[in-house]
Amino acid sequence: MAKMHFWVGWFPTEQEFLQYVGLGNDQSNDSSAELSSFAREVGADEFEPDFCIAKYLNESDDVVEFARFVPTSTENILEKCMSFGLKKANSLLCYNLRAGISDGQAEHAGLLNYLGIHPYSTRAIESRFSTSGMEFSTFVGTISQSVEEFMEYFNQDDYLNALEQYRQGKTKKRPNPNLRCQFCKDVGLDFYYPQLLRIAFSQELKLVDAESLVQEVLTEPIFYDVLPYHLKDANINMANCAFCYIANGFREKDKDQHISIYMRNSPTLIKRKKKDIDELDNYNELQFLGNLVWE
Repeated sequence: MAKMHFWVGWFPTEQEFLQYVGLGNDQSNDSSAELSSFAREVGADEFEPDFCIAKYLNESDDVVEFARFVPTSTENILEKCMSFGLKKANSLLCYNLRAGISDGQAEHAGLLNYLGIHPYSTRAIESRFSTSGMEFSTFVGTISQSVEEFMEYFNQDDYLNALEQYRQGKTKKRPNPNLRCQFCKDVGLDFYYPQLLRIAFSQELKLVDAESLVQEVLTEPIFYDVLPYHLKDANINMANCAFCYIANGFREKDKDQHISIYMRNSPTLIKRKKKDIDELDNYNELQFLGNLVWE
């Protein structure tokens, strides 16, 4: 869990915020560009976009909601915001400690309030307005069965009925794991939340461009640049079905789930963890692309 400098503030638009810190469309890819207002204010000799993370909350500027949006302790950030008397906030800048800005320099930002050094962890995010840190377990391929037959893969009625009996105290026995739907058996879950499952089929199950189909379930544009590489690794060009499950999509620790599949093509540097399960040849005829996460 890396520690970073944290600044927060309020800007009318995301573009104005990015322009101020040096990540505007005409700045972030130009190493010869003039230093941004932020960099000049804190006395930085240079500004390295690769060392910073900027986030802008479009949906709300309420300080409490913004604190839940920040990838570190909500309680600590809210306390800091209150100490500055902030009435609203929607902009966050985090900068790597090794990038050459000292604590003393950091306090001189004109349009941002410096909150100090905090551990950066997307798992600490509590806001429903951010998908950062969420795990998008993504599957795609070609099915030979009907849509109705395919959907039986997710039929967990028997397990949920048994779970309800147990929760109501009508039985002391926990549900038999064999009652789980095949999807949960395959990915190592007890049960899944239907509202976190996204499924897409091509029209009449005809083969279509796999990348376009996956984008129907993986709707976060931040993933679109990496999708072609995942599909190439899986040797998939065309498909008629895709789905993804967001195992920690509620932002509630008591509901968080994690799909831990150790992929066969994992680099040797990535060590298998105790909780990992083997990648299967297929998941109801689909291939597992991976757990896609963004920071």
